[in-house]
Amino acid sequence: TVMYCVAIASGLAGQAAADAMAFGPISEGSIVYVGGKCGPFDLAIACLVVAMALIALFFEENYGGSDGGGEESPSLMDNVMNAARLLATDMRVLLLGVVVAAFEGSMFAFV
Repeated sequence: TVMYCVAIASGLAGQAAADAMAFGPISEGSIVYVGGKCGPFDLAIACLVVAMALIALFFEENYGGSDGGGEESPSLMDNVMNAARLLATDMRVLLLGVVVAAFEGSMFAFV
């Protein structure tokens, strides 16, 4: 799927960034270093800055819908209690959470 293709492309871009520039300080006497094995992290910082600019320009805040009923939205504790109640009453939701946590844990440990 797309996720795997993006992971492969990210790995190739990171390797290209690591190979493109020798490790060294930005300027003479600087304590900030770029290039080498820091290259993929430098590239990640650049991607985050570009994404931050795009998000700031094009995304609008989602305040949720208003049905005109005038009722107040539930508080954080109400939402947490509803989620805990759902986990306690519907075994399928709990099992789904366990399966996802086990899969992600194994991916973290072995990949």
